[in-house]
Amino acid sequence: MPNWDGFASLQKKDDFKDFPIYFTSPYFNNKWDDYSKMLNNAYLKKFRIKPSDMAFKGFESVYLFTKLLAKYPNDLISHINDKTEKVFCEYNIRPVLLKKENTTPDYFENKHLYFIKLLNGVTSRAFQEVPGVTSTKK
Repeated sequence: MPNWDGFASLQKKDDFKDFPIYFTSPYFNNKWDDYSKMLNNAYLKKFRIKPSDMAFKGFESVYLFTKLLAKYPNDLISHINDKTEKVFCEYNIRPVLLKKENTTPDYFENKHLYFIKLLNGVTSRAFQEVPGVTSTKK
């Protein structure tokens, strides 16, 4: 599913001049970190294009869950939200039960959301977490 920031019509600086558009997304990457730079360079060198968000998401998924599986081969589920191997995004993976009487989860889902602002063609996080402030997230 595409992110709102993928719609070219919303990226036009003059069409929505000084009119912020807010949306939520489970994914946000400002692409300033070392992993992003490495992926950008590898893509440019091999394919002569910039990687799409899907390439970043794929890289992050494979890297994160491979590292966690190698670290916790017998108990991955208990450590699925381990922050030590973070790549780009924060995760809050929770079990989903389709029926209340189920004892085994039907699947797991990332419940972490970023609030994103699109203003004058620039995408940024609308709200940043403040260090030292306790979150009310569950």
